[in-house]
Amino acid sequence: MAPAFDLFRKVPEDLQTTSVSSGIFTLLTIVVMTYLIVAEYIGYAYSSSSFVSSVVLDSHQEDLLRINFNVSIPAIPCRHLSIDLSDHLGLQFTNITRHIQRISLVQTPDGTLARHKEVFMAEAVAAWGNVDHVLHAGETITPLLDTTTFDEYMTKYDLVLVNYYAPWCPYSQALLPVWEATALQLQDHPEYAERVTMARVDCTQDNSVQLCHDSNFLLDMRSREYEFSVTSNQYNASGDVPAAVVTYDVAPLVIELRPYHVPLFRFFTSFFAIVGGAYTILKVVDAGVFLALNSMQKKAQLGKLS
Repeated sequence: MAPAFDLFRKVPEDLQTTSVSSGIFTLLTIVVMTYLIVAEYIGYAYSSSSFVSSVVLDSHQEDLLRINFNVSIPAIPCRHLSIDLSDHLGLQFTNITRHIQRISLVQTPDGTLARHKEVFMAEAVAAWGNVDHVLHAGETITPLLDTTTFDEYMTKYDLVLVNYYAPWCPYSQALLPVWEATALQLQDHPEYAERVTMARVDCTQDNSVQLCHDSNFLLDMRSREYEFSVTSNQYNASGDVPAAVVTYDVAPLVIELRPYHVPLFRFFTSFFAIVGGAYTILKVVDAGVFLALNSMQKKAQLGKLS
């Protein structure tokens, strides 16, 4: 290797010398390096318990928002309570019963309240989504099936509820609007609407008679009489309904917190940077001070200092 290309040149021992300033800078170098290395190690050791925050765009805006709540109202029966939901777009959900557990409370001998049993709201049917949509008289949304479309339609869903009816039958006339309203609410349940659907078959049409006979419809038409008693109830109510309102503002930006830990290689990088940097800088300063002192000493020997 060429002698000129050498980054690690050596100085002979007989040319090396010591000085007071070099000793002072040596102690200063040790103190600075020790302080920086200890500070860097403390930062590395405690970095595992630190968190870093960042503002990111929410990529799960279509996911469901899970809301957990626990409310105790000792003076009101469960059947008088209703949970409603509405948003800024005007969509309303009334009398929600899914995923909500109602538990009655009883008073213990010591005066405290304790859970008694769960109350099932059998008569409370949740009206989801299209609560403002009203079916007009004679309006239907369920498909009308016949012998040509029945089998093919059955293969598309796991469960199909079929209304076999006759337009002249008063019971069929009373059932049809309720059937269509139920089908309208079923569309607002995507977890069910993909597997369950409702349809109807008009048994007075020629291409549907065989379906009605296979389902034992119109085989036994008997006249039955039903007697209903009339019950009269009277109550007074005002337009003001007490409510506890909880509002959530869902923002598209999310503040994300994640744990942060300094990698081990970064600690070693800082360690060698401290050792090399502190040694190099103070060595340059020491060389400058040493040259200045030697220059002043030579001038003093020559009598040039006044």
